[in-house]
Amino acid sequence: MGIRPDLTGQGNGHRYAQAVIRYGFQHYGAKQLRVTIAAFNQRAQRVWASSGFEPVETFRSPEDGRVFVVMIGVVV
Repeated sequence: MGIRPDLTGQGNGHRYAQAVIRYGFQHYGAKQLRVTIAAFNQRAQRVWASSGFEPVETFRSPEDGRVFVVMIGVVV
């Protein structure tokens, strides 16, 4: 999920995340979802954590060395 830069910082992240979660559940019957977030993006990590996601691993991109955080959430 990407958010247009002019729409960030307005307190809507949780609402956007919930829409993604609902879509995954309704359209795919997902029981668990995974998000991959750039490690520097603390704001996104807080949004997904507040939606019940937990970090499970980090990895470094082989292309440019950037670090990413993988978070898993269970759909209820």
